[in-house]
Amino acid sequence: ALSDPEIVALGVSEAWPCATPSALRQALGWNAHSSERNGVSLLARHGFAGAEEWVQLDTSLNVSPRDTMWVLRRPVCLDAACSASIDVFSAHWYAEGVRTADMVQYYQTLRESYSRQAMQTVAFLQRAGGAEPHILIGDLNTWEGSAPVCDQAPVNAGLSYLREANYLDAWPLLYGGAEGFTGMLNRRGCGT
Repeated sequence: ALSDPEIVALGVSEAWPCATPSALRQALGWNAHSSERNGVSLLARHGFAGAEEWVQLDTSLNVSPRDTMWVLRRPVCLDAACSASIDVFSAHWYAEGVRTADMVQYYQTLRESYSRQAMQTVAFLQRAGGAEPHILIGDLNTWEGSAPVCDQAPVNAGLSYLREANYLDAWPLLYGGAEGFTGMLNRRGCGT
């Protein structure tokens, strides 16, 4: 899929030791990568058409608030001549609460943290992206549903802020009703 010439950007989350932005760029044979903040980065097949901009998201409710989450914006060239570009945002959200006997409080903390990160992301998208087309690529770590997935209950928080701001989810267009829990490969018998 990444050999498809129409794919011009790759948002990266958790790009650490062996999967640094530089190593990924070299492995793909692409031209550029952004800087990196706590694993968040952006790779561009043809290069960038402008400077990067970062927003740090609120992790104050997390067990480890210093485990920072970020959104990056950078205009990505759409062809080798960079005759056109589009603003691409790369985001990583994460909420983590203290698991206690009071699971209601635990999920309330997660919902509040994801809601804060979503609101900050939407504000950044609207300010920096403006009325021009732009794209958000992200590892948002939240999903909506009524049943557990891989022994985790859905948090049902955050994504509604993107919808309410009129952002469209490209997943259903590309993959129909497929569930998309691709982040679960490292859990035995869980996800695809």
